[in-house]
Amino acid sequence: MRNKAKAITAVAVPIGLLIIVLLAYAVVQFVAVQIGADINSSELRNAMAVIRAALGLLGMVAVIGLLVGIIYALITAGKPDGGEVSLELRQKHPELDDEAIRFIEGGSLAAFFGGPIWALGNRLWLMAFLAIIPFVGLIVSFYLAFTGRRMSWEKGGWTIDQFKRRQRTVAWVVVIFIILSVFLQIAASGL
Repeated sequence: MRNKAKAITAVAVPIGLLIIVLLAYAVVQFVAVQIGADINSSELRNAMAVIRAALGLLGMVAVIGLLVGIIYALITAGKPDGGEVSLELRQKHPELDDEAIRFIEGGSLAAFFGGPIWALGNRLWLMAFLAIIPFVGLIVSFYLAFTGRRMSWEKGGWTIDQFKRRQRTVAWVVVIFIILSVFLQIAASGL
């Protein structure tokens, strides 16, 4: 299976499960209301409670699966399939080897989770501005996760070693920022 197909499957399966669980929950609620009006039985109420709990658990599994699937998709979809490298990038930069091209064309989780910070660290000023706009920022984060490294490489003018160091540094800045944000949120909530 190709990487893009794996990525789509990793997101589509949990979405499908979530849709099925939500539809099943709606049907159970409808049936409970219809039957509940006719029969007032504690056994029926207990059975419906068990069904709702099971559907709630399946729903949580689907949501967790969706989050994991999105991360997996970001990692997988950005990688070229089976040793393929971009012919366009190969022609523009013949000095790069296949590993360097794969790195440049790869996805970036740091770009997804730290969109504006990552974009600023990689000199993508317009993307950094767009990433702070509500709702637009989510789209920009996905776009940066898939194409951000390539955009940064084309804009940068650095060697491959400098570029890899820059990516590593910016990724660590994003991780530190996320950790600090979590600690500040916990401190602000008084836990």
